[in-house]
Amino acid sequence: MANSFDFWRLRGRIKNTGYSIKSLAENIGMAYWTLCQRLNGSLDFQSSEIAKICEVLGIPDAEIPEYFFVRKIS
Repeated sequence: MANSFDFWRLRGRIKNTGYSIKSLAENIGMAYWTLCQRLNGSLDFQSSEIAKICEVLGIPDAEIPEYFFVRKIS
């Protein structure tokens, strides 16, 4: 199911922590293409995936909504 969330801040965090989309996907055990689809909004993130990404990127639980649940502005 496609979502209407914007992952611009998550993409910035990935870059600022020295990861590429490919290296992050490998680090969390996800296929590159799957992570791309999640970041493009074609597929929804699963809670376990969010937890892994937050652990790797050092995102505190309190900031999860700021990275994963920001609505796209039309």
